[in-house]
Amino acid sequence: MTDTKTIHVEQHGVISCVHLATPEQDTLEYLPCEAALGTGGIDIREVSESGDVNAIEVVNQTERLVFMMDGDILEGAKQTRVLNTSVFLAPESRTVVPVSCVEQGRWRYTSRSFRGSGRVAPRSVRAAKSTTVSQSLRQRRRHDADQGRVWDEVSHIDALHAVHSPSLSLSDTYAHLEKDLDKLVGSFKGHPDANGFAILVGGQLLGVDIFNRRDVCAAYLPGVLRAVAIEAVHLEGGVRMPKPTEASFRTVDFLDRLAGTATERHPGVALGEEQRFDTPLATGFTLEYDGQLVHETVMVLEKTGG
Repeated sequence: MTDTKTIHVEQHGVISCVHLATPEQDTLEYLPCEAALGTGGIDIREVSESGDVNAIEVVNQTERLVFMMDGDILEGAKQTRVLNTSVFLAPESRTVVPVSCVEQGRWRYTSRSFRGSGRVAPRSVRAAKSTTVSQSLRQRRRHDADQGRVWDEVSHIDALHAVHSPSLSLSDTYAHLEKDLDKLVGSFKGHPDANGFAILVGGQLLGVDIFNRRDVCAAYLPGVLRAVAIEAVHLEGGVRMPKPTEASFRTVDFLDRLAGTATERHPGVALGEEQRFDTPLATGFTLEYDGQLVHETVMVLEKTGG
């Protein structure tokens, strides 16, 4: 695990966000996916006219590196997809990227290219993907996720909120809850010195994301908070909230428990190398490029608190 320190804790509703900093920050120059899409720098489309549920093609038309995060939700084309892992795209490159479907009931074009959604898949979906991607890499050297498990998690979230989506789309559930999600996470401001964060609901630590760049961390924080909130927005009174010092301690203690965890090395989908791990405590990976951290994500599997 990357060496980190806690620098600030924000709490609103049932959510605590522990802001983290690593000794080295901003050592790589690159664009995050949403920014690259916003400038027309990348084109994301189906791999062919007929398409492939579990693969998309990303063309980086810029002279810059581009980062796409595990859990990024892309809308349009023949159906909405979610990235199976984090990807670091080379300048002026064409890459087939492994994805999972989060819109089970549509297989027809609504646009020729995908568009960014600003949304990140909920932690339960990302955890289900992570464990099965690791299994696939060991067995077939492919970043394939268990599509059935992903659909199960999406269906569970839809049922939790009694949302009827004509195409069984996770994006429809987000849209249905948009005002509630905005209210729950809109008070979080982030921290200018942070390049990572840990998220807790009540006393339960859910996960950690650490980025190379502080600006990329700030860009992804709202999406990750909404991804947590979509599974917590229904919670009301009775959830015991930890004090900020306790939330910080739980995060540090968890990371200490993970220290020294054995990892398996695999080539990244594009540039870089992944170090993946799966334990009864957590699942996740670190993506590195040229010996430098690009993204580290940890999803907690074991109950860590009340």
